[in-house]
Amino acid sequence: MTRRNLHIDRLASAWLIKQFIDKRPRFYFVAEGETVEGAIAFDMYGAEFTHHGEDCTFETMLKQFGLSDSNGLREIAEIVHDIDLKDDKFHRLEAAGLNAIINGLSEVLRDDRKLLQQCMIIFDGLYGLLSQSAQKEKSKRNIRRQRRHQRGRSPRR
Repeated sequence: MTRRNLHIDRLASAWLIKQFIDKRPRFYFVAEGETVEGAIAFDMYGAEFTHHGEDCTFETMLKQFGLSDSNGLREIAEIVHDIDLKDDKFHRLEAAGLNAIINGLSEVLRDDRKLLQQCMIIFDGLYGLLSQSAQKEKSKRNIRRQRRHQRGRSPRR
C-alpha cells in the first residue's frame, strides 16, 4: 500500500517489490490518511519502509531486504535518490532523463496502475543495462589486475 499519484520513489519501490521481494504483490494506492487492512505500507508517513535518515524508500528497502549486493540495484537507488531527494548526492546523469520520462508518462496516463505497468518495463531495462555495465566494469578490472600480476612475474626458463 502506498500513496496515490505515484512518482519515482514509489514507482521504483513497487518495481523492486515485484521483481525481487514478492512475485505476486497486490498494490493499493490510497489517499493521505487512508489504510487497507493487512496491507504493508511503503513510502508513507509512519511506514516501516519509507525514508530513513538520508535514504529514500528504495534505498531503505534495498538495505532491509539484503539486496544491496547488486550493483545494478545500487545504481538505480542512486538515480532514484537524486530524483526523489533533489540533493544531487550521487550526481547521476541518468536522473534528469528518467525524471523527464516519468513526468511525461504521469501526465499522459494519469492512472497509477497504468503508470506502474509502463514503468516496470523502464526499470527492467535500466536494471539490465546497469547490471551489464557493472559486470563489464568488473571484467575490465579483473583483466587489468591479471595483466599487472603477469608483468610482475619473471619469465620461466
